[in-house]
Amino acid sequence: MQLALRRISQQWASKIEWMSERTDTHDLGFLIQPAFRKQWDLFRDEESLKVLHKAARSLASRNNGTLNAIRSWDKTANDRFAYSKENNDFLVIVDSMCSNFAMQNPLSARDLA
Repeated sequence: MQLALRRISQQWASKIEWMSERTDTHDLGFLIQPAFRKQWDLFRDEESLKVLHKAARSLASRNNGTLNAIRSWDKTANDRFAYSKENNDFLVIVDSMCSNFAMQNPLSARDLA
């Protein structure tokens, strides 16, 4: 049973591994963590840990150190507002605050032992 579960999880994860390099989304933690964190937790899969670290670096590229926040979108517009200037506009939504927490706490010391 465990072998079958591992094989299924690896097949699923292999299709989304490329997303760990995305720097155009604040949802990276939500995309990567479910598959690769579980593979690390259940099987101590070193490749999954590498993917988690790569995703954390990609997500960190959206972080603004002065604001200590992750940019939610590069550009967005609707009938009420428009944000399009990356140097002036810095839109932060609740999802990004959750991603910021996930980035700062990807694995506890217990998990790495």
